[in-house]
Amino acid sequence: MGRIRGLVALAVAGATLVSGCVTANAADTSPADAGVTIQQDTTGSQTNGDGDDGTVTVTPPTADDTGSTGGANDTNGSAGDNGAGPSAGSSPAAKPGRTAAPSPKTNTGSQARPKAAPSPQSKTKTDAKATPDAPGNRKGSLAVTAQANTSLDGVTVTLYRIGSYPNGMTKELAAKTSWDDLHAVAADDTVRTLAAKAAVKAGVKTSGDPVDAVYREMDIEKRGMMLSAMLSGLNASGAKPTATVTGATTVSLPEGVYLGVPDVDEAVPNLGATTIDGTARLKDYTLGAIVIAGTVNAASRAEGKSSDPAAQPGLLSRAMSLFSARAAGKGALTLKDIKHIPYAGYPYYAGDFRMSDNTGRTLLCVQADANTPEIGATYDARNYRYNDEQDRKMRAVVYYGIDGPGNMFGRDRNTALVMMHFMFSYIQNGHDPVRSYPEVIGKQPYENFKKTVLANWRDKTEEATGIRLLFYMANPVDQGQSLIGWETVRWRPGILSQFQYSTSSGWKSSFSADTKINTTSQVRDRVRITAMDGPKPSDDFFTIQWVLRVRDRATGKVTGTTETEVVKDTFTKDQSRWYDKTFSPSSVYGRGVNNWPANSDIYFNIAVRRAKDGDHGDPATLAEAKSYGYRSYMKQNTAIKGSANWNANKGQYYDHIGWDPATGRQDPVERASTPVKPSLKVTTTRVNASNDPVNPAGDTAPMHDSIIVSRASGNSIASGKDGGKVFADVTLHADLNKDGKEDVVSAAKRTTFSLPSPLSGARQFRFYSEDFVPSDLKGQTKWMPGAKYWFDVKAYGQDANNWNTLALTAQGDHSGVNDPAEQFTMPVNTENVSFSTRALAGTDANPTDPPAISGGTQRVRDRLYAQCTDIPAGTKFTGTLILNWSKDGDATPEASKSKPVSMACGASWSPYYAPADLGMDAWAGGKYWFNLNVPVQAHVPSAKPLNGFDDSAESWTTLVPSVSFATRAQATFNLAGNTTPVSDLIWTGCTNIPDGTTFTGTSTLNVDTDRDGKADHTKSVTVAPKCGRTVASPTVSPKDLGVGDRWPAGFYWWDLNVPKQGRYVLNDTGHAGHGDAKESWTAAASRLMTAGVTSQAANGLVADWNQQDVTRDTKFDSHASSLLIAGGTDPVSDRVRLDVKSLDTPAHRDWDTNNDGRFDGSLRFTVKTTMHLTGGK
Repeated sequence: MGRIRGLVALAVAGATLVSGCVTANAADTSPADAGVTIQQDTTGSQTNGDGDDGTVTVTPPTADDTGSTGGANDTNGSAGDNGAGPSAGSSPAAKPGRTAAPSPKTNTGSQARPKAAPSPQSKTKTDAKATPDAPGNRKGSLAVTAQANTSLDGVTVTLYRIGSYPNGMTKELAAKTSWDDLHAVAADDTVRTLAAKAAVKAGVKTSGDPVDAVYREMDIEKRGMMLSAMLSGLNASGAKPTATVTGATTVSLPEGVYLGVPDVDEAVPNLGATTIDGTARLKDYTLGAIVIAGTVNAASRAEGKSSDPAAQPGLLSRAMSLFSARAAGKGALTLKDIKHIPYAGYPYYAGDFRMSDNTGRTLLCVQADANTPEIGATYDARNYRYNDEQDRKMRAVVYYGIDGPGNMFGRDRNTALVMMHFMFSYIQNGHDPVRSYPEVIGKQPYENFKKTVLANWRDKTEEATGIRLLFYMANPVDQGQSLIGWETVRWRPGILSQFQYSTSSGWKSSFSADTKINTTSQVRDRVRITAMDGPKPSDDFFTIQWVLRVRDRATGKVTGTTETEVVKDTFTKDQSRWYDKTFSPSSVYGRGVNNWPANSDIYFNIAVRRAKDGDHGDPATLAEAKSYGYRSYMKQNTAIKGSANWNANKGQYYDHIGWDPATGRQDPVERASTPVKPSLKVTTTRVNASNDPVNPAGDTAPMHDSIIVSRASGNSIASGKDGGKVFADVTLHADLNKDGKEDVVSAAKRTTFSLPSPLSGARQFRFYSEDFVPSDLKGQTKWMPGAKYWFDVKAYGQDANNWNTLALTAQGDHSGVNDPAEQFTMPVNTENVSFSTRALAGTDANPTDPPAISGGTQRVRDRLYAQCTDIPAGTKFTGTLILNWSKDGDATPEASKSKPVSMACGASWSPYYAPADLGMDAWAGGKYWFNLNVPVQAHVPSAKPLNGFDDSAESWTTLVPSVSFATRAQATFNLAGNTTPVSDLIWTGCTNIPDGTTFTGTSTLNVDTDRDGKADHTKSVTVAPKCGRTVASPTVSPKDLGVGDRWPAGFYWWDLNVPKQGRYVLNDTGHAGHGDAKESWTAAASRLMTAGVTSQAANGLVADWNQQDVTRDTKFDSHASSLLIAGGTDPVSDRVRLDVKSLDTPAHRDWDTNNDGRFDGSLRFTVKTTMHLTGGK
């Protein structure tokens, strides 16, 4: 056949999807042309998973491949002529992650539409029904709710109880308990084991119950790994669920933590916790709910009426979209086949062009007068882009053609393709009359079609029609004319998102508005976009809009910012991709602001809309989007019709609201909050220059404030190394005329205190203000008698979060006007003195507590306080101070020591006491206390005894340390002559001594070689025993001991000596090994012996005899002979006997060590027998 002019292409138009394998069969083709198989890559990528690029592998059909055929291409997934289920020859659905085996049965070309698979019967319980794991458990409620943008309609959720609450939890206790302090307990040993294994798999370290670690893990990836691993383990172990529920509902269950998993494809398990004793509120958290990700689009599930992916009609369009995703921009295509389409009796005006990419797309020529290209011609596939007018005209051809919504040709596809071919050629070539129609096709149908197209092209945009044009350009161009194809692209975005915040260990996800983030954390929203209802091609642009909002909980004021990103990525139908945008406080509040405001809600609202000028993104993408006029095939969102967003975005606008305070619309995982600003509790006491809580000793003596701060509420304040500090502004006030009113006040003095550790929980810290003197009060030079003075304190906390900078200072105020502890006076008239004491050690500059361990020699003394009222400064008092010691800790002392003391108003020191004062070399174990007796004297009208036995400030207990040793000799030997070095193994047991404490001692190796009970040779080595540890001494060799190169016979033993040392070894100690079987051993002598050897040959005589003393090097050479008869076959043997001849001699009797008359040692000898033949022939 000659070259064909102006052929029209018709591509594959039917498909069946079976368990990850798509088989497309040609319509209007011969059986040899029917059927192509498309297989997804099963090596780990997923066609609808994260990061998938839509790539598939296309396998051409064999000559024998046939199959069912469908109707026209339906890219939006409706049943249409495509059908909705597997063909008659399809194989059963494969297990997830596997490809179903191909069925040996095939349909032999039947044109019948495949029947849809029947909807399977539900296997889930329709009513919420709990199955408690143990009778009598207290019940709690659990609300099963759908994650935003998903639905639980018709979805069954299985619930496993994996944890319980601690014993004794009541609603009253729960109200006082924070989430941080409520720890989950594994429901049973099986769950505990599964949780531990899951934590190891996810790389999560656990220190307590592993179920609690799973419950508390906030990293979304690690949490997902652990929950998936636990679910697999529960299924494998045959664990029965506690309950199954269908749809969003509230169920009553035994109290505890539950793992829930929905019956959907790619199910994501999650955790939730029931109410406690009827209440859902903790101190800072809400219980009683579990959020489950159901179906992303419940309506699409209803179309197929099946949860089986292979039975959903939308998967046909997904398969076709996988082809179309490769059509544009991939290049390197070839013309594979041409099928003639007859018209008016002439089969040469149009044809079915089939390309090697097997897209199933109809292709037509764009040059009516050019020759048809040869089979095998190479093409580049491109997005059609010429100019706006021509684009619209070409699109109008499709709109009024056979595949468009304005189809003018009914079912006459052949006529339509011929007319469209010539119309495409006419428009593509600038209305060139040469590219006109041949007379034989009939002018009137063509003119009517042409008139309609050219009169109505202006409204044929991509958005209005959904028609996308593609251009197949010959490469090189001289291979033949170019082809044009089209497809109808309609999609809408499915939106799921997750609020995340930065931590020192990486990004973590928020699961509720109660999630607290650090005020310096960065935040981001991870947005998952899914192409719903159809694919999204690469020449389709949309914008993701992140709207970050920060709402002050106290004022309701909302601030925020918006970021955008233009996206051009290709999506296959139902494919998802993730996008994120990161924000810091400076993103909202400007450069230099590094903190989110405290006590605020932070949330994201996400929109996916039509791209426009001013949007941000990759410069190349922005330029390309603008050149395409921001083309978008996104469906219009009719739910917002008439709104501002509809008008501004041509209806192409979808949103996902994290929170709208006005309407209450919210998604809990799109919110988090900042901590409540901390508040401080301040306790103060006025003290003198020695920090004693007394009035000034004189009328000009300095006074200052002792300040104790703790956290009253809100978050903690970091330690000093992380910038944590407390400021205190202290003012001195005075009521000089005793009228109850302040007369004068000083300027504030600021003290800055760096926190040694975080200020959290019940922790408190003390520091002191600057000194104040009378002159700090205007016009004053002395403390006025009878005047009332007091301190006021304002304390401010600040850490690395810069609370102060944000005007969110953690503040605590304390006014001393009504606090006696904050007041002081110069007493008038009333004379009085009271005494108090405190036992101390150390020096004036560095006082310390008395010794807690016996054996020390540091001195102790008493701090003596005389609180004087109306007694002249400098007045001294005398008394007796008695130090007492009771070995048993009772009130009857074994020893006491009295010393006179002198005390002045204010604070004084007693004389020092040393162990010798009580007849000791060092402090012994027991209880010590001071008694102070102040006799009657001036200003002391009656004796004032102070017994310190029950006073914790005046008594202390000293514990006695002890050390013990256990030893064992190493590398011992039983026989003299050995050369192996030996050592001593030492274990040290300690009481009232820190584990790991090391001492110094010596281990001595002794040997008694003449059995007189005394050591003839000794060698000492230095050892370092350690509390609670086993250590080995250095080794000792025969040379070290001075006995030559080998160990001699004798009795060996180790002695350990640890001399008195330090504060723990109070006496010389150690371990004598002479009588210890583990520390001593005997080495017997190695002796010469006399032995005789006889050798008796068979049938022969003893030829000689050899008897001599034997050493380790002695060899015997004995000969025996035998006469043999020639021709005989009897075997010949040699018998050798070795006899010890001298064991009973006195010189060798000690070889019998157990007196049983037998040699107890061992002999080794070698016998060599050689047979010689003499006189033979």
